[in-house]
Amino acid sequence: RRVLVELRNLLVTDQWSSGQQLTALEELTVEDLRAFIPALLAEVDVVGLAHGNLYRDEALALGAVVRGTLLRQSQPGQMPTVDIINLATGTKPVRQLLLDHDDSVLASYFQGETDDLDTRARFSLLAQLVSRSFYNDLRNERQLGYIVSAATMPLHNTPGVVFLVQSPTVDPLTLEQHVDRFLADFAEQLTQMSHDVFEHHKRGVQNRMLADAATLSERSDRYWRQITANQPNFNLRQHLADAVGKLDLSKIIAFFQRVTEANQQRRLAVYSFGRPHRVSQAQPASDQVSDTVLISNWRELERISQ
Repeated sequence: RRVLVELRNLLVTDQWSSGQQLTALEELTVEDLRAFIPALLAEVDVVGLAHGNLYRDEALALGAVVRGTLLRQSQPGQMPTVDIINLATGTKPVRQLLLDHDDSVLASYFQGETDDLDTRARFSLLAQLVSRSFYNDLRNERQLGYIVSAATMPLHNTPGVVFLVQSPTVDPLTLEQHVDRFLADFAEQLTQMSHDVFEHHKRGVQNRMLADAATLSERSDRYWRQITANQPNFNLRQHLADAVGKLDLSKIIAFFQRVTEANQQRRLAVYSFGRPHRVSQAQPASDQVSDTVLISNWRELERISQ
C-alpha cells in the first residue's frame, strides 16, 4: 500500500507526503492557526453531495445552513484544479523508498498518453486482459511473492495501469525484469487470443462498470469521482462501458504495443529493497540501470517530464 500511495503523491502536483506535512506541522503555533482560519474562509468554493434517504428539499435546506454559517462572510472562490504530471517518453523515473520490511516491493506504473474516453476504456480492458496472466506467471509459476496484481490506476481523468509485486525472495530490480519479460511474452499471447475469449473479457469489464454499488459508501465514492471528473450527469460509467464495447482485438494489440514499447513508455516505478536484499545493493538503483533517473518528490518528476 505504501508504494501505491507514493505513486499518487509523485504524480499529483502540490501533493505532500505525511512525513513532509508532519515536518511542517512542527513549526506551527496556535497563533499561526488562528491567523489561517479567516484567510481560509475569505474565499470559499463549496461542492456538496447529498444522496440516499434524503428528500430534495432536505438537501437544499442543508445547503442553506452551510451558506448561512460557513459562507456568510466569504467571497466566492475558485476550486483549485488537480494537475497530474504527464510523464515523458524516453526517461525512466524511479522513486526508491527505504521501508522497514524483509520483502522487496515494486510498483511499475504505465500512464496513458491522453485522457479521452477511448484511451480510458482501452486501459480498463487492458488491465482485465493482463491481470490473471500476470498473477499466474509471477505468483503461481515463478513463485516470486504472495502479493501480485495488475490493475487500472486512474488519477482523476488520467488513465494508467500499475503492476505490483511484493517478494521475499528477489530484489525490486529483478522484479522489474520479470515485469518486462512478462509484457514481452504477453504481446505474443494477445496476437493468439481468440475472438470469443476477447469478447468474454470485454463483457467482464462492462459488467463490472455497470454493476450496482454494493454499499452506500461505494455509491458515494462513485458520485464523488464523477464530480471531480466534471461529470455532473453521473453517466461516465455508462459511456466507458459503451466505449469498451466498440473496441476490437486489433486495436488492443496495437495499443498494448504502443504503451509498452521501450522508447514510447510513459513509465514510473516506485520500489523498496527488502532487508535481506540490501546487502547486494552496492550502489544506488539509478546507477545499476543506465536509463533510470532517481527522484525524491513530485517537483523533480515534473522537471524531468517537461
